[in-house]
Formats: sequence, structure tokens, C-alpha cells
Amino acid sequence: MRLFDSHTHLNSPVFEKDCDTVWEESRQSGVESAIVVGYDLDSSERAIELCRRLAGTYAAVGVSPHDSVTAPADYLDRIRSLAQDSAVVAVGEIGLEYHHPIGRHDIQRKLFQEQIALANELDLPVIIHSRECENDLVAILTEQKPRRGVLHCYTGSLETMGIAVELGLHISFSGIVTFSKDQSLRQCVENTPTDRLLIETDCPYLAPSPHRGKRCVPQYLIHTAESVAAIRQNPLCVVADSTFQNALNLFGIDR
Repeated sequence: MRLFDSHTHLNSPVFEKDCDTVWEESRQSGVESAIVVGYDLDSSERAIELCRRLAGTYAAVGVSPHDSVTAPADYLDRIRSLAQDSAVVAVGEIGLEYHHPIGRHDIQRKLFQEQIALANELDLPVIIHSRECENDLVAILTEQKPRRGVLHCYTGSLETMGIAVELGLHISFSGIVTFSKDQSLRQCVENTPTDRLLIETDCPYLAPSPHRGKRCVPQYLIHTAESVAAIRQNPLCVVADSTFQNALNLFGIDR
């Protein structure tokens, strides 16, 4: 059985000393591939550097809503330049974050829209962060129409999930599904079409049960896969195989 971690931050400073070891252990556990996701210019460059040496990894480059207020004036040109690297398979993470008071919403919306347009220009999928922003998220997605993409670490409503799927997007679930009691989240897991389903760790964040409170690593993805399989009443191998193939398809990876 092989697994694809569709969203990692192996480029985070917390992995600086042991990134290669963490990834090798994850590969040995069955996590064959992963996306290393940038969240600002420096981390996007770091993602590319890591993917040149970590077998089975691919990079995403972008400026997240958390970093939108500090993005330099030329950020979009620099993301465009980074995206020319052969390791890059997506623009992200980008999106909206309205839960934490991290910056003006109008600036977040502007960068989100600009980076979707860039992804469409480059024919790359987008990796979207979205939290407590569903009205603006739906409005921007409907207007901008990203060609391909994923709502990562999804915890939104069933209605928004349905709209995203209709727009051609994938839905990815994290370790939150292993400990959340939210029935709405379970409904989203149950109702995501098989060909649009992805799983992720979002490491080093959101370690699943039974590892809550620890630094999350890709090898913990198995726990999310098991929970998703249980909620959907699918064999684990079906979830593993379908999410692996879906990731290949979304990110245009030729195996």
C-alpha cells in the first residue's frame, strides 16, 4: 500500500535539522510521495531546494494569507519565476484566513485573486487555505474559476464543499478527522466524490490521534487514511489507492 501526502511543510524551520531523516522514515512507512508547500517566498525557494534531493517530493510555490501583509511589491513576478522550476507542480498555498487577525481581508483577497490568475496563466493547480471565509471564498472561486486545485485541510461546510467540487476542485482532509467530533466534517468526508478526495498531514501541524501534541510528520498520514476509510466505510486500500492516483492526476505527475 502506498500513500501520497498532498500537503506538507517539510520546508518549515522545525525540520531544518532532520528533514532528510524524517522523509526517509516516512518513505519506509509507505508514504511514497508528497507535496512540499510554500507559504512565502523564502519557504517556496526552500520547497524547491528540498524536492531536488528528496525522492518522491514535489513543490508548490505561493504566498499564504498569513504572509499576505508582508509580501513585497514584486511577489507575483518572483512566484512566476519560481514556478518555472521543474520541481513545481502547483501554486500554493494561497487563500483566505479570517479566523486569526493576521491582516486586512482586502489584501488577502487581492493576493488570492492574483495568484489564481497566475496559476491559470501557467496552467498549474492551486492549493487553497480557507478558514471562516466561505462567502468570500465561493465568490472568488466562482469569479476566478481556477482550472484545477484543492481546498486543503478542509473543515468548511458541506454546501461549500459541494460548490468547490462542482467547480472542479479536489477536497483534502487532514489529521483533524481523527479527533474532531464535528458531524459536518464527517459528512464532508462521506460525500466527497472518490475521484476528488485527497489526504494530507499539513505537517508539522495537526498531528492526528494517537500523536496529538507531537510534531506531525508524513508517516502519520496512515492514521488520517484509516479514519477517512472508516467514515466512508471503505477498505483502507481503496482510500490509499484512490487518493494516490487523485494526487497524481491533480498535480500532473507522470509516474
